[in-house]
Amino acid sequence: MSQPDYYQLLGVSVDASAVELEAAYRRITALFGPDANPEPFAAKIHAAATDAWRVLSDPARRNGSDRKSVV
Repeated sequence: MSQPDYYQLLGVSVDASAVELEAAYRRITALFGPDANPEPFAAKIHAAATDAWRVLSDPARRNGSDRKSVV
């Protein structure tokens, strides 16, 4: 199974700054977070965005993720 495109999930470019990543994650959370949207599909979107945020917000994990995407 291939790794999801975390940048696409958050709607940011590959060279997005930490501030841009956080803003994108907060925007998704505001729309699809459990307090904002009780629909089942929203929970899946929020979980995927949270995974993307966890990887991309950590520089070491982000570099590792970027290398896997290239291969």
